[in-house]
Amino acid sequence: MPISDAELDYYHAKISLGDKARHLLGSDLGQYLLRKAQQEVDAVINAFQAVDPTDSKEIIRLQVQLKTAISVPQWLTDAIDESSMALEEYTQRKEIDRQQEKGA
Repeated sequence: MPISDAELDYYHAKISLGDKARHLLGSDLGQYLLRKAQQEVDAVINAFQAVDPTDSKEIIRLQVQLKTAISVPQWLTDAIDESSMALEEYTQRKEIDRQQEKGA
């Protein structure tokens, strides 16, 4: 079955987003964001070492701050990984379509 317009739009969006994330990570801005995220992680870890273990509100605040700092680079990596998978799937689908056209 040929790839529908909706599927083609899906593949295009996924692949395009991954390309943009890849370019961002390779840019000065992307490198800056990664450095800032790592600095945030380091700062939160230092804060965890000094926090009063009975201060649950501060511990929760630090947990949220740490999760956010860790998530930003991971989201970019996820976009790149999903893009690669979409490109691979699209390529496989196109090859199946070609083979089916030859056999028809």
